[in-house]
Amino acid sequence: ESQLPRAMAAIALLWGLVLGASALRGHNSGVLQNGLGGNTKQVRKAVSDSREYKTFKLDNGLPVILIKDDESAKSSASMDVHAGSFWDPEDTAGVAHFLEHMLFLGSSKYPKEGMFDKVLAEAGGYSNAYTSADNTNYFFAVSNSKLPNCLDMFAQMFVSPLLSKEATNREVHAINAEHQKNLHSDGWRIDQVKQNLAIEGHPYHHFGTGNNITLMKDVEKSHKALVQLYHGHYCVQNMHLTVLSSLPFSKTEELVRKSFANLSTTCTPENDASVGLGQKMATVKGKDYVPPYSNDVLGSLCKIRTLENMQMITLRWQIPPQQSRWHEKSADYLSNLIGNEGPKSLISHLKTEGLIENLSGGEADSFSMFSSFEVDIELTAKGATKIPHILSAVHNYLALLKAEEWRWKEMKQISLMAFDYKGKESPEDYTSSVASLMRKYDTEDVLFAGSDYRSYNKTAISDLISMLNPENLILIHSAPHKDATAKFQVDKNYGTEYSVEKLPHEYKAAIRGANSLDIHFDLPEVNEFIVTETKVKAIAPQQKAIFNQYKDPAALLIHNDYETPSGSERTLCWWTQDTFSRPHTSLTFSLYKDSVYSCKDMVTAQLFAALATDALAEETDCATSAGYQYSISATSNGIRVGIAGFSQHINKFADLVLKKLAEPSKLLKANRFNAIQTSSKINVENKLLSDPYKLMPSLLSKALDKPIYSSHEILSALRETKFQDVQSFAQTHLRNVVMEAFVFGNADLSDAHMLFSKSKSILKTEAQGSLLHSLPPARMLTTAKLPAGEMRKFRAPPTDLQNPNSCTRVYWQYGEKKSDIEKLYLAAVSAMAHEPCYDTLRTKEQLGYIVSSNSDVRGDVLGFSILVQSPTKPAKFLHERIIHFVSTELDPMVRNYSKKSFENLKKMLSSELMEPPQDSSSIKSMAFAQVAERKYDFGLRSKRIAQIEEMSLDGFKQFYFQLRKGGGISVQLDPTVPAEVLAGTPSKGVKESQLVTNEDLVTELGSWREELESYDMVQPNKLPKSCCHQ
Repeated sequence: ESQLPRAMAAIALLWGLVLGASALRGHNSGVLQNGLGGNTKQVRKAVSDSREYKTFKLDNGLPVILIKDDESAKSSASMDVHAGSFWDPEDTAGVAHFLEHMLFLGSSKYPKEGMFDKVLAEAGGYSNAYTSADNTNYFFAVSNSKLPNCLDMFAQMFVSPLLSKEATNREVHAINAEHQKNLHSDGWRIDQVKQNLAIEGHPYHHFGTGNNITLMKDVEKSHKALVQLYHGHYCVQNMHLTVLSSLPFSKTEELVRKSFANLSTTCTPENDASVGLGQKMATVKGKDYVPPYSNDVLGSLCKIRTLENMQMITLRWQIPPQQSRWHEKSADYLSNLIGNEGPKSLISHLKTEGLIENLSGGEADSFSMFSSFEVDIELTAKGATKIPHILSAVHNYLALLKAEEWRWKEMKQISLMAFDYKGKESPEDYTSSVASLMRKYDTEDVLFAGSDYRSYNKTAISDLISMLNPENLILIHSAPHKDATAKFQVDKNYGTEYSVEKLPHEYKAAIRGANSLDIHFDLPEVNEFIVTETKVKAIAPQQKAIFNQYKDPAALLIHNDYETPSGSERTLCWWTQDTFSRPHTSLTFSLYKDSVYSCKDMVTAQLFAALATDALAEETDCATSAGYQYSISATSNGIRVGIAGFSQHINKFADLVLKKLAEPSKLLKANRFNAIQTSSKINVENKLLSDPYKLMPSLLSKALDKPIYSSHEILSALRETKFQDVQSFAQTHLRNVVMEAFVFGNADLSDAHMLFSKSKSILKTEAQGSLLHSLPPARMLTTAKLPAGEMRKFRAPPTDLQNPNSCTRVYWQYGEKKSDIEKLYLAAVSAMAHEPCYDTLRTKEQLGYIVSSNSDVRGDVLGFSILVQSPTKPAKFLHERIIHFVSTELDPMVRNYSKKSFENLKKMLSSELMEPPQDSSSIKSMAFAQVAERKYDFGLRSKRIAQIEEMSLDGFKQFYFQLRKGGGISVQLDPTVPAEVLAGTPSKGVKESQLVTNEDLVTELGSWREELESYDMVQPNKLPKSCCHQ
């Protein structure tokens, strides 16, 4: 319910910054050793999971799961507490969230505020937490060597938090800033209305985040409530701990027993009555089913007025809680059938009629007292006028559903395969997830329960289907609802306008007449893509040799037409095997033109990708249901196609996708073009209604890079583009290109050659112009050379004048790197600046909830930026505070940086880089990045680790102050136009753009960019010699 980022990772995407790749973690995965409480229970884990597990209880009763991961360079711990916003007092919303914030502000043993985050940041770690309706989850990640100290600091948050009154006002303001960030999110607004519709006194009828109004009206009571929530619910009966590390079990267990021994063993809920804490939960205690909605609300239509231009209907039914019946998977069974996109499915029919963009169904809320089931339907403009027909079609399709054991068993097999070979989460995501599941499931089921189709129950499925009826329905229509005569009430927390009325007669009649609708729906046939074979092929000698050479993931070039050119075909094929023994294979095809797309071509390419993706959904439904995936996307000068899935059927799946793509005249559907074109326009317009901080990347790019197309240019191109343009594009841009293939995973050399040869014969590409001689640059944009020593400021209001937030992003340009070590110095600056930036601008000065400092790499051009978004301060003030922070804190910090501090900084960088690939996805991303970026430097990680040792304190300082002397840009957005700008009298000595619309700002940025010189485009490195021919 409330995701609360406290501190982002200290190193800003080091893999991407230093290595040029995203370090994607992947694979979860058996048995656990030693059941909780000393029982020896075998706990199901995934086949592909190489981690070890141990479970036990401390002497005080705290349940613990330890996870030993020899491959992880980081440790993590998560504490889950079975108390969330459902326990808030009726008149003091946000207390659970408030307590979550306060727990980070020091303990009796470690009283210094911010010490925990500072220690974590210095070791390349971070902490985070979230407050949900029925639990609060805390977690952190840090290098393995720092786990002992950090785990103890983490434990003391729960053993003896200070909960100081002095910090109350500041933290409430932090909570309010977070709430302000969410005020203009339709997702948050719609969810709150769903809660408002619940019966007063029901736990679901609540506002979980809290704000100044709910928490500041009686500060003494709010503080008393959070203290009593801590004493009444933060005891071992409500707690579950998960710790992951590469340390031996004996060492980790010793740390846990020592640090968490003094947790409270007794909750004191008798104190709750004085502040109303937990009163709602007391009314449902011990009851199997406590539905949230009364008969007065059921059978109703709820209209919600949205901020974005959207048309969405949600069919929402309340159903008995599914948590205790997790092993039956009845709701999942229905979700799979409703989400079927195959021929003669509900989705296919409604898309063909041009009524919907998307449809999905499934369990929406899942609590111990109730669940809800929803069908969400994104409507087209035409669909918004045909809601009765859509309701009739949905209920006609629901009437077709029935419990069939063979289908359930198919889903069981698919779920089993997905679990046994799924990706590996980051340590902190994994510990947080496992800790939150421990209270829901028995020890032996904690990992597998979410995927375990254990008990087929025909009656349970049939009963659930029978509950999806109009008497049990709330229909929610979320749209702008411009009808001025409509009577809306206003939600007091978000200001959302909504109305509730009984379902109109027209809607009721459409539902009652559903069975007479002249539509022939079919459910899916037996799935021919079900996986039964998971054999993993041996790593080829050539792959072993290249891995030994680079000590890192690498790709072999097994076909290269540029070596022996003949004719006009120019194709390349790379091959990397997966060392994590997963029976998956993936293929990536990049089709390149020799120049960057014009705005019209870019829009046409994106429309082609959307139309092809949409059309293939029906053709590939069986395969995607069984775990196969495809993707089609537009790049700056081409199209990229991704195909992935279990190796058993990958040939058949690739054949299906590529043959359809090769005949675009048959694949692309004219009757879907208008809907997708309109949806694309709406998405661009809605993007302009985003929070200001989300607009900043495109605005900064408009100032620095070219060609960059503005929203206005994109919308204009979208309006001009016709279906015939997309057809023409497909005929030429899928043919007159270079094709570069990347085969990865469980594929030996013969598999790779076979997949590539088949794909080449299907797509039949032919290069033209310069592509006959060489590959184009990887980055087709040029970056501006900013005038040294000049900070150019641009100001304007955001495009959404109802959004109260201001935002400023200040960027400093270092320039073009002359050596690779400069990237490491930039990473060091980013790591050093993170914690003080967050502590000063967010925690101490309370400027706003969104504060970030980031490295910026554009080809070989290095830069650094700081961003602040505030609901209370103008953008000009934010700029001044950022400059003040850098001048008075960062500059002196670097100037006085000690050798010891710098050595610690180097250790932090090194520990991040020394972590080996964690799973298949990280192997693929590292190897593919070198191919896609045309670098081919597969041993880069090892080089960077060696270069860290060459870094010097003097070199670091020299880099930083050269960065500070470089040119800069400050982009500032305000919710209203400053009077001085309207009057044309900007502050003395400040170059202000006198603008009143965002489009003017984009134009101004682009005009300024045109005046500047550019750095040269980075040219591709020389291709390695191909090998392993057939």
